Amino acid sequence: RAAGCGPAAIRINTGSTAAYTTADGRQFSADQYYGNVTGGTGTLASTVDILNTTDDVLYRSERSAATISYSIPVSSGTMNVVLHFAETYFGAPGKVAGGTGKRMFNVDIEGSRKLTNYDIYARAGGAVRPVLESFAVTVTDGILNINFTSGSANMPKISAIEVLPQTAQANAAPVLAVIGSKTATVGQPLSFTAAATDPDQGQSKTFALVNAPSGAAINASTGVFSWTPATAGTFTFTVKVTDNGSPALSDEETITVTVGNATTTNVAPVLAAIGNKTVTVGQALSFTATATDADAGQSKTFSLVNAPSGAVINVTTGVFTWTPTAAGSFTFAVKVTDNGSPALSDDETIIVTVNNVTAPTSVTLSPLADSYVRNGSYAGTNYGSATNMVVKSGSGDGITRSAYLKFSLSSLSQVSSAKLRIYANNTENTTSINLSAYGVDNDSWTEGGINLNNAPASSSTVLGSVGVNNTAKYYEIDVTAYVQAQLAADKVVSIAVKNPSNQNKNVNINSKENASNKPQLLIVTNGPVTSGARTSAEELFSSESKVEFEKSTIYPNPVQKHFTVEFSKQHSKDVSLEMISQLGRTYKINLPEHSRSGSKAEVNISDLSLTGGIYMLRIQSASLTEVIKVFVVD
Repeated sequence: RAAGCGPAAIRINTGSTAAYTTADGRQFSADQYYGNVTGGTGTLASTVDILNTTDDVLYRSERSAATISYSIPVSSGTMNVVLHFAETYFGAPGKVAGGTGKRMFNVDIEGSRKLTNYDIYARAGGAVRPVLESFAVTVTDGILNINFTSGSANMPKISAIEVLPQTAQANAAPVLAVIGSKTATVGQPLSFTAAATDPDQGQSKTFALVNAPSGAAINASTGVFSWTPATAGTFTFTVKVTDNGSPALSDEETITVTVGNATTTNVAPVLAAIGNKTVTVGQALSFTATATDADAGQSKTFSLVNAPSGAVINVTTGVFTWTPTAAGSFTFAVKVTDNGSPALSDDETIIVTVNNVTAPTSVTLSPLADSYVRNGSYAGTNYGSATNMVVKSGSGDGITRSAYLKFSLSSLSQVSSAKLRIYANNTENTTSINLSAYGVDNDSWTEGGINLNNAPASSSTVLGSVGVNNTAKYYEIDVTAYVQAQLAADKVVSIAVKNPSNQNKNVNINSKENASNKPQLLIVTNGPVTSGARTSAEELFSSESKVEFEKSTIYPNPVQKHFTVEFSKQHSKDVSLEMISQLGRTYKINLPEHSRSGSKAEVNISDLSLTGGIYMLRIQSASLTEVIKVFVVD
């Protein structure tokens, strides 16, 4: 490579064999330092006017090829490279039609891509118009390398190249923007941001204060000034900015801050909206009152006005707590007071509505349809009219049988618990037979049409199980989760009952066609019950209900607050009691421990708050359910 040149500018009239001096005296040499050229040069007719310049000759010549390389000897260091372009073919007089996208090429300088798919026509705004692109470049090996390569369309071209050494400039002082005098108040922060400009790019600026009052400070980098004056008066000081040039230069402004005493007018606090509340007897109510105050530093105290008994509020945090013991509507005020002079306050009157506890309702649903299906040669037989359903599993023709039951949930809006109750027994021996319930998502089956061939498939997940022995009675399977899911879906529940253990014993289940002890879906709900469902009260008070009164006895009857119950010996193990009103509300009665069959228990109902009227006392154990009509008097 050639030895590096001096610091003088290098200018090349590319594509021309002649030197050229511009109107302002810049001298361009004939084309040199080029190589790796797979094309040639071109010259536009001298009659063609190059727009927007007086140096038409410089732009009429060009070097154009698929690839062009220039290796220019320079002194290592930083320099500016200026590339001169003009589109003298596409759109030029006597040439082909012009337009954007017809010539697009790339330029790399010192191995770094500077222009990508460069379009002279688009950049200059048309043909025969000069356009210059300038780049700051650092050369470390004494050779400036410029490479032109084809891009998306046609070939690159270049009209002239300038290499201009960068010269050091004298440092210029920064310029501080006008700040102006300020006013402030004792005890209140004063803040502003000093700003400055510097024509010397890249230099840093440092802010400072001269003769500043005590406590005043300025961020050296950001220029943010902050001060909270402690006394009134007039304070004069200087804000200064200094650059890091050589030599360092600065600019400054002397400003005056006039500090006045704070006004003493107190502003009332503002209580955030609380709103009315609703709660249930025995349920804790809690909320947090909050407030703001424009007077910084003042404390706020919360209080209640005409609050109900037991209601309290934390004077500092505003946390309100209350557990009401009686139903009703309670109106009171929440108040916040500051410690200003004079003390000011804000308050809000709220209403808390306390409702009685809603007792859960028991609902007994009867099947919409029930039947059983049988395998083997009976697979096409329908048993929908039978008074009993048979469940059995084993090997052999016609041995395996499964029961299907369907219930409607259309009268319900909420389910707390659900139990499938089937009146069943093992008709072959005393063995306990495992009956399991399975969900059936397809509810399209009908009682008169279902058989094994068309029965919808049941889930493989067991909902619940129960052991059925030779004692004919109601057996219960908890199916709460599945019923809740169906309530949220189509409000129809289909359940299959099977013997998954292959015990090969007949279990008879009373169907809905039976005269008594029909299948039931026992629901406990905290929501409203619409028409179509029978509540426990309706089931018990109905003349069709088959109940036995003679087994267990109570006395006295009518009952005021206490009565005695003697449990029948037909009950097994522990016995439970509940009182049911004619509206279906259920009241659970707490019994002494070990209340069993054949025993006697003293019952206290004074804490149930029963109104006078007729109730049903349900006595239930694992083996028996009884109902006794009770007359309650006030």
